[in-house]
Amino acid sequence: MHDTSTAPLLQRSLDGSPHDLEMLHPESVTIYRPDSGFPNLILKGEVCYPRVRIVRCFPLSAGSVYVSIHDWADREIGVIEDPSLLDEESRRTVAEELDKRYFVSEINDIYTVENRHGYAIFDVQTNRGRRVFNVHDRRRNIVQLGREQVFVIDTDGCQYNIPDYRTLSIYAQRQLYKIL
Repeated sequence: MHDTSTAPLLQRSLDGSPHDLEMLHPESVTIYRPDSGFPNLILKGEVCYPRVRIVRCFPLSAGSVYVSIHDWADREIGVIEDPSLLDEESRRTVAEELDKRYFVSEINDIYTVENRHGYAIFDVQTNRGRRVFNVHDRRRNIVQLGREQVFVIDTDGCQYNIPDYRTLSIYAQRQLYKIL
């Protein structure tokens, strides 16, 4: 963990356990990208964590708030509740890292969905062009969020979003219903 001298800058749970969630205050955090290309975190201008990993705590339901910072060994350092309160360079670095990690294509049309040997094979039009991809374990990798949003993860880990399936053509909706 990090130096306990930063405790005034962190919120700890009631029992103060080092394994509990630590909230990092934006004014105590600097995140920048040195020449190595990997983001670094500095807490209170004193404690430096090189090569941090930045992830969303709730990527689907609260993508713009609650960002978790992990060290190079994938141990969580803490969580920033609202990254928009960071300084300009830190905000830019966080946004760049999240954009790389959460590259999500939006599905605009569905040409076909076929079931073959336990896989759903999609042929779709996205905001980045036409794609054909496979989805295995539909219960885990095709998720309906709310009443109209559908989120899909293919066998390569690529992510696709349908913000409102009702805006798709009737034909595309029927294709989607085959696998929901």
